[in-house]
Amino acid sequence: MASCESVPYDPWRWQRTELCGIVCAGAIAGTVVEASLFPLDCLKTRLQAGCTWGSLRQVGCLAFVRSLYSGVGVTVFSAAPGSALFFAVYESSRARLINSPSVSMSGAYASAISGGFATCTQVALLAPSEICKQRLQARQYATLTEALKSLRLRQVCSGFRATATRDVSFSMLQYPIYEDVKGRIVERRDAPLSPPECALCGAFASSVAAAVTTPLDVCKTRMMLKSRDGPQSGIVTHFRAVVARRGVRGLFTGLVPRCLWSGSGGLIFLGSYEQAKAIMFGPAGFAVKPLAEAHHTRETHRTRGHNLLEQNLH
Repeated sequence: MASCESVPYDPWRWQRTELCGIVCAGAIAGTVVEASLFPLDCLKTRLQAGCTWGSLRQVGCLAFVRSLYSGVGVTVFSAAPGSALFFAVYESSRARLINSPSVSMSGAYASAISGGFATCTQVALLAPSEICKQRLQARQYATLTEALKSLRLRQVCSGFRATATRDVSFSMLQYPIYEDVKGRIVERRDAPLSPPECALCGAFASSVAAAVTTPLDVCKTRMMLKSRDGPQSGIVTHFRAVVARRGVRGLFTGLVPRCLWSGSGGLIFLGSYEQAKAIMFGPAGFAVKPLAEAHHTRETHRTRGHNLLEQNLH
């Protein structure tokens, strides 16, 4: 009778065969999106650093375009491991929260918590490169070597807090919206979404989250561009300084480039991720249900089969 007992549910089992594919898909998505949208991100950083459209146009067309790629090397180099780590943590933690019998959390809450947790791990890895990138974008330093030499531990810690505050808030809005929109479409037509359709859902979710979190992005940019010799102020101090100097409107400086960058980033990032999963795993790889949910369905059917076998034996 021991062989007829139901198999204990293990929400982490799927990782042993599919985690490698998820890591590869995340690395591809991160590299593609950073390489594609770096100039727009650079433009947003310069506007938030105090530049005006008039001053940007004065440098000449060719020089302006070339300057938009300042810091692209460090960004692309760090994008692959950062995105791979993000999706590995996001997919596994979301699967655990949704499918574990001891937790059994709804999809929206699971997506928010998993997105926030995954973002914290990603930011911890990428905080130094993010500071260097933005200082090169703002033309505070001419080379990556100079930017690296300017780093101080307290600046990295300060940059981590500011980036984590912005990005965790962003992810906790983006991914519940993303998963909810996909789920509603699938429920209405009873068919899985293709990667291009997932990309459109990602663009919508990213644009909404970007608009809401723009004030945090403005404060984070000011903190990261702070001189290494000056005092390191907190995000609340920068928030008040922006309001005092420019009013509430100043908190939304760079809103249009940020929404365009984030919306396009969501389109390319999540579309590339779903496409890479589809290539590696087949059509089931981009179904709206996460891979662990499919595993949970297989385990449920297996348990029912064992129960029927027990009834027949009795």
